[in-house]
Amino acid sequence: MVLFHILDPKEIRPDFREPATLVDLETQERVEITPEYVRDEYRQKMGAHMEALRDKARGAGMDYHLLVTDRPLDNSLREYLSIRQGRN
Repeated sequence: MVLFHILDPKEIRPDFREPATLVDLETQERVEITPEYVRDEYRQKMGAHMEALRDKARGAGMDYHLLVTDRPLDNSLREYLSIRQGRN
């Protein structure tokens, strides 16, 4: 089994030049952010989140593969299959 983690590049490395308010589309919760927060703390938290998902997937006997939406899907799937084939 495999967990495909699909993210937009701006979710991984957002680039805010001014303070902004983000709204969660599911809960309508609002969060005020600053460019400094995005540059430092957010990126660190996102990296830790991705690592935790990868570790949990592997702990459950699953593969983890990040799919970034700016890359063609067929290239990403081919990359994953190549990695998987190399382990067998």
